[in-house]
Amino acid sequence: MPTVLHALFGKPSHASHTHTMAALGDWELVQRVRDEDPRAAEAFFDRFVGDVERVVCKTLPYPSSWDDAVSETFARAWSKLGTLLPNDKVRAWMLGVAANVAREQRRAARRPHWQPELDEGAAPVSIAPGASVEAREAVHAVFEICARMSESDADLVLLRWLSTLELTELAELRGVSLATLKRHLVRAEHIFFEMAAADARLEAWSNAMTQRKETP
Repeated sequence: MPTVLHALFGKPSHASHTHTMAALGDWELVQRVRDEDPRAAEAFFDRFVGDVERVVCKTLPYPSSWDDAVSETFARAWSKLGTLLPNDKVRAWMLGVAANVAREQRRAARRPHWQPELDEGAAPVSIAPGASVEAREAVHAVFEICARMSESDADLVLLRWLSTLELTELAELRGVSLATLKRHLVRAEHIFFEMAAADARLEAWSNAMTQRKETP
């Protein structure tokens, strides 16, 4: 995503010092990015792009939108870095920005328009390469069901089961206690699995997810 970095801060002039930036703590790095240091922007991107992709590419069903969503996440994050405080958890904040961007894009595309990409053989990263037609249809069904749920509940299901975020990560992302997160997740999962029970495409997937849900 270098074009995003260059558009915001210009090209790094001392790329050899990137390792120095990488050694900074999250808050120190944020301060350097605020000072419009392109080396810090590059280090910030490198540090969090994996987390952002983990959210975006697992909770958006249409691969054609992933690059734009990642770019939008970082552009939005950089525009709001001034709102961060020293005690804020930067990684959780970045996950939240990514989740918001993904939610907005799902909202803008109520009808799944990724079917042509599936027909051409492309599959979301939620599916392993070479996955069966049944597995691909199951992931499609997951997104169809989530489209009928509230945005908040759908977020929890997608972030927990497709992005595989840990409960502590989800709690930090949503700014709630772990106990509160668990209550919300139980409700969302109940709604999801009730709908999934009526969908033959999700029989095997639902059984596997139920077993995983019961594993501490």
